[in-house]
Amino acid sequence: MNVLTQTWRQLVRRRLWPVALLLVAALVAVPVVLAKPATLPPAPAPAAAPAATPAQSYVKLAGDDAPAKRRRVLGAPKDPFEPAPLPKVKHHKKAAKTAAATPTPAPTPAATPADSSGSAAGTGGALPVAPVATATPAPVKRILPNSADVRFGTVGGDLAKSTLQRDDTLPASSPLIVFMGLHKGGKVAEFMLTGDVTAEGDGSCSPSTKSCETLRLHEGETEFLTFSGTAHDGQYQLDVKHLHPSS
Repeated sequence: MNVLTQTWRQLVRRRLWPVALLLVAALVAVPVVLAKPATLPPAPAPAAAPAATPAQSYVKLAGDDAPAKRRRVLGAPKDPFEPAPLPKVKHHKKAAKTAAATPTPAPTPAATPADSSGSAAGTGGALPVAPVATATPAPVKRILPNSADVRFGTVGGDLAKSTLQRDDTLPASSPLIVFMGLHKGGKVAEFMLTGDVTAEGDGSCSPSTKSCETLRLHEGETEFLTFSGTAHDGQYQLDVKHLHPSS
């Protein structure tokens, strides 16, 4: 009460009490107005439909807004002006379903003859051509004139094959044998030996087999040589396989 009394006195003192009365009246009037039910304006009365004549009751011309089907009253006479009923549309669902289920065979492309250059006629596209296997010619062995095919190595070891021409040595790093060429019409191969050599085999030695300085062998003959006083002392085997005299 003190708060309300003080507020009222301040409003009176400031001459604002008419404004306070208007605010109080507005606060009281708003709930009253909102509580009243709203009155709607009366709905307009529907226009009276024109009375239909007897002819209009039975005959109605077909227009754009005419219904597709009309119900005829039992016992009513047939209207001579009524349009004939439209024919029923036959639904070919079964035929359409059968046509959809049957796959259409894809057209088979016709084979296009290819010309000599490998391109298809009329299309301009090149057809793949399978590569033709060509036989690789075997390498031709070159036969050197005045040469000898020999095998040389330690006794019981692997013999190295080589083709010797005049003044070739065996082995090449530290020579024990020097090929001197072919003699007697290309039927005999002559070799010069280094160091103290003892020979045993098919060949002929000069001056002797116990001190062999020159060795002569025919094609297909073999000689066993024992070297001493050299950097490669030991027992060696020399085979003459083929002789190639000059043509």
